[in-house]
Amino acid sequence: SMINNKGDVLLYRSESTKHLLYASVRRNNSNNQDDWSDVYETNIPNVNTNLNSGTLSNGKQFLAFNPVVRDNKTLHRDPLCIATSSDGGKTFNKVSVALTCHELRRSDNNISSCTPLFNHTVNYGVSYPQALTVNSPAPVSHQGFYIAASNNKEDIWLVKLDVEDL
Repeated sequence: SMINNKGDVLLYRSESTKHLLYASVRRNNSNNQDDWSDVYETNIPNVNTNLNSGTLSNGKQFLAFNPVVRDNKTLHRDPLCIATSSDGGKTFNKVSVALTCHELRRSDNNISSCTPLFNHTVNYGVSYPQALTVNSPAPVSHQGFYIAASNNKEDIWLVKLDVEDL
């Protein structure tokens, strides 16, 4: 049984054609390797990009990640998603879109920013998320949940999300 578990989860990448991550959950608060569960398959996509996790100010755990979209063997990293867990990280039962290149508009021509501005090999879309919860003692106007991500390895986008929606 899970005793005082705080959501300690190890995620493992795999070369599996399922493109999923695998996990092990700590069953108690000891540091003994035998107290971790066997590795099991999750439903979290493995896109070989950055995966961020942490705790929101409402106590939920979050994962910031990209789904796997393959089109003619091309990897698309769009949209950037946030999944949240209310049970300490054992299951993630809500997923929301944080950023999508289809909604990011370029100021020069007001078209979608999904297509790179210059010709270079890139898996298009928002990727490599960095997520951060800013709490007290920071000024109230700065507190919140922020995500920064690269779009097409060209631009960096920053969004502040309402934690109550996650």
